[in-house]
Amino acid sequence: PRMALDKELFSAAVLLRRGNHAGALAAYQRIAHAAPDNALAWGGVARCQFQLGRYEAACEAFAAAAAQAPKDTDIACFYIVTLAKLGQRNKAVEEIRRLASLVGGAIFLIGCLGERMFELRDLEAALEVTRIWEETFPDSVAPLAARAMVLQALQRGAEYRDLMLAETLLGITGNFHRVPALRDHAQLNEELARALESADRVDVARDRKAT
Repeated sequence: PRMALDKELFSAAVLLRRGNHAGALAAYQRIAHAAPDNALAWGGVARCQFQLGRYEAACEAFAAAAAQAPKDTDIACFYIVTLAKLGQRNKAVEEIRRLASLVGGAIFLIGCLGERMFELRDLEAALEVTRIWEETFPDSVAPLAARAMVLQALQRGAEYRDLMLAETLLGITGNFHRVPALRDHAQLNEELARALESADRVDVARDRKAT
């Protein structure tokens, strides 16, 4: 019965929220066994396996959940993080592209992937997601913004500062392909100074023309 299933899912979710990953896993596995077409059950199994450090098993469960609910963006986000954790970059790229198509374009990934990638509580995996995300959509500033959030959470001040410089430079020049290659702090500052000087010259010329 649907009501009994919902109650079991709720009880499993409570165990997961309380950090009882082993208990939640057992509960979700019972549900998945009884209702193998239930995406929430498989997603729960996957999240528990991830928290228990069983990443291969988590990946398999997320794949099962995605197969049952291919339009579920939360499942897709968690699946991408797990693929990144396992170093399965090609599959992660494929899933990021699929997720972008689900949400209406790459620009909207920041609203789902940029938030959900934190929920599995593995910041290094989240950081790897932003790298793969940038490689998949090199013309988007969104992965830079997402990486900045992760670096801030990791308290990597120097990397965060340089990324902020890169985002500023990107906003001024619009040169999406140039910025990711700039990793040296001094080089970033130099490029930013040149971009600001160039922008100032354009503004002066425009003002003169107007008068």
